[in-house]
Amino acid sequence: MARGWLRGPGSGAAALAALLAGAGLAAAGFFRDRPPLYFAGSALALAGTAWLSWLAFERDARVRGFALNTLACAILGLHGIDAFLALGPSQAPGARVPAYSFAAAEGNPAAARAWWDAYLGEWLRAERQFMRRSESGYSRYRLVPGARARFFGSEVRINALGFRGPEISREKGGAFRIVALGESSTFGVTLTPQDRPWPELLEARLSELGCGARFEVVNAGVPAWTLADNLARLRRDVLPLEPDLVLSYHGYNALHWLSEDLPEIDTGPPAMPPSRPSRLLARVEASLWRSVARRSFEGARLAARRLGDAELLETRYARVYRMLARALERARVPLVLASFNMAVNERSPEAVIRFYEGAFPDARTRIVANALHNRMLPQLASPPAVRFADSSPGMDGHYEDAFVDLIHLTQTGRERLSANLVEALRPSLLAAVRARCAAR
Repeated sequence: MARGWLRGPGSGAAALAALLAGAGLAAAGFFRDRPPLYFAGSALALAGTAWLSWLAFERDARVRGFALNTLACAILGLHGIDAFLALGPSQAPGARVPAYSFAAAEGNPAAARAWWDAYLGEWLRAERQFMRRSESGYSRYRLVPGARARFFGSEVRINALGFRGPEISREKGGAFRIVALGESSTFGVTLTPQDRPWPELLEARLSELGCGARFEVVNAGVPAWTLADNLARLRRDVLPLEPDLVLSYHGYNALHWLSEDLPEIDTGPPAMPPSRPSRLLARVEASLWRSVARRSFEGARLAARRLGDAELLETRYARVYRMLARALERARVPLVLASFNMAVNERSPEAVIRFYEGAFPDARTRIVANALHNRMLPQLASPPAVRFADSSPGMDGHYEDAFVDLIHLTQTGRERLSANLVEALRPSLLAAVRARCAAR
C-alpha cells in the first residue's frame, strides 16, 4: 500500500516539492541561525531526495541502493563533521578575559567577538550611570555632571561642568587651557585603576616642557559623538571655557560621511555572522565572503587613491571641519586637527584584518575611509589658525600593543598618542604668547 502510494501518480511532483521545501527551510534556518529549522529542513530535503532517487532508479535495485547509500553518507557525513567540530575546544575567551589583541586571541576572530561582547556589556552597564538622553537637541546623549561609574577596574568621573576628569573652574585664571574634542577614543576606554585618558597624559607631558604657563587639558570627548555634535555645543560648552587652543581627535564615528559622499570606496558586503547551525558550511560560507570582501577592498583602495583632493574637500566631513575652523577663527582660538588612528590600515596583514572583522564587520570600509580622512586633514590646515598634527607614528596600524579593539587604545597607545601630540603641538605653543614657551 505504502509502496503504491510512493510510486503512484503525482509521486514525482510530491517528492520534488518535499525536496524544495526542505531545502528552503534548511536555508532559512542556516542564514537565520536557527538550528531546529535547519535540521528539520535538512531531514525533509533528505526524504525528498531519497524519494526521487527511489523513483529514478526503481527498476535497478543496485543503482538505487548505491544512490541512496551515497546520499545518506553525504548527509550524515556533513552532520557528523559538524558534531565533531562542535566537540572541539572553544577558542573564545571567558567573559572578562581581555583577549583583544591578535596575539592574545591567537588570531581567532571569535575571541575578538567574545571580548567585544564582554566589553559592550560592561560599557552599557557603566554608561547608564554617567550618560543620559540629551535635551539640548545637538546629540542624543550627554554626560551627566558629577556622575561616577566603574568600567572594569577603572573609575569614570564626570566633573561638575560635564567633562570627564577632575574638577575645573570655568575661569581658567593663568592656565594655558587646551580643549580636546573627540569621541570615545578621547573620552577613554580605561580598564584598570592605573589607566588614564590621553588628555590627562597630554597635560602631564606638556607640564614637563618647562614653559612658563601651567597647562590644563580639558577632556571634551563624548562616546558616540561626531564632530558635528561637538561643533553644535561649541558656543554653549567649549567657548565659555576660554580655551587657548582646541585640539580635535575625531574620525571613526563619522567615517560613514565619506562612504556616503564617495560611494566608490564602498567595499561591498561585510563579514558574515560567526554562528551557523552547520559549522562546516559556515566555514565554507565565510571563506567565500572573505574572498568577495578582499576583492572589493582592493578595488575600493585603488578607487580611493584616484580621488582628487578637490573631490575629497567637498565631502560632508570636510565641510563640518571647515565650519569648526571658521567658528574658532571668529573666537580667535587656534585649532589643531589630529589624524585618527586605527588598529589596522591598508598595510595590515590580511589575517589581522579578518580578525577585527569578527567584531567590526565594516572594518575594510573603515580602513579605506580613515586613510582618506587622514589625507584630507592636511589639506584643511591653514597655519597659524588651523594646523595639522600627525599622530600616527607608532599608532596607526599598530594592532600589536596600542589597541583594545579596532579604535580604542591601551594605556601604551594612549601614552604614545600623547607623546606624538606634544611634538605636533610645539609650533602652536611656540607661537602662543600665553604659553610662554618661546624662550625654551
